[in-house]
Amino acid sequence: MMDFSSGGANTIGQGSRMLVLQEIGIGSEATYEWAEVEHSNRVTARSVFRRELQRLYSGALRRAGGPVNLVDIELPKFDALIELTSPAADHVRSIARSVVEAYIDHSKIFQNDFDAPYSVGPVAVDPSDAVEFTKALHRTYSGLNPLELRFARALDRTQRVWARNPRNSGFYIPLLDMSSSSTYWPDFLVWIDKAVVAIDTKGDHLLTEASVGKLFDIDTLGEPAKVVLRLISEGESEALPSGQINKVGKLGFTVWSWKNGRLLGIHAPDEKAAVKLALDVT
Repeated sequence: MMDFSSGGANTIGQGSRMLVLQEIGIGSEATYEWAEVEHSNRVTARSVFRRELQRLYSGALRRAGGPVNLVDIELPKFDALIELTSPAADHVRSIARSVVEAYIDHSKIFQNDFDAPYSVGPVAVDPSDAVEFTKALHRTYSGLNPLELRFARALDRTQRVWARNPRNSGFYIPLLDMSSSSTYWPDFLVWIDKAVVAIDTKGDHLLTEASVGKLFDIDTLGEPAKVVLRLISEGESEALPSGQINKVGKLGFTVWSWKNGRLLGIHAPDEKAAVKLALDVT
């Protein structure tokens, strides 16, 4: 990245401001106009860099494993003051994009057995919408959509210990994808002997998008996989050799997994059979 500490023309960018115009005393409505000004807001190159990282990759600023860790952002060149619409700012943004692309291209997702394990915490429950369960880690859950509720009850009948996994506060898996949704929260966690099965239930309209980024084998450091991902969609579908999803019928469910580098879907007539397939980790 170039150093703009000495200032210069490249650190200056045209700005704009909004003018609110209204005639007084006649009751007319205000009009709004953008007017160009000579300068835009002045910030540090570090601020531009970090903001662009975060825009491109939602987990970019994590201290443990985010793309920001590839760069020493304490270097003096990041203290340079540049204007937001300047050529310098555009250059810094392009460098940030290169950093994110390098991170995605050269990273692998694997299970870290050295850090403290994830611990399931309390969940918020709306008493007016609460449903009780017997084998779940929490006594009640609320806010379940109809599909999630069917599978929550099916999981409860397996006598396995399970938990609903709340979005934005539960167990998450980072995705190597340049988007604002590069963090994945599966719907349910189920404990099977020495493995945890993460199950996500999806409607047909979300299947293709979800299957591309969220079904993969999580690498481990030589040990058997402890986190297993499963996706369950409504109806009967199949994965074509091209990678596209073909809908075959509307009845039952399809349980999706990732086998030998390919997407595999198995049809189940009901949620009980679908859960049984999903929990098969052999």
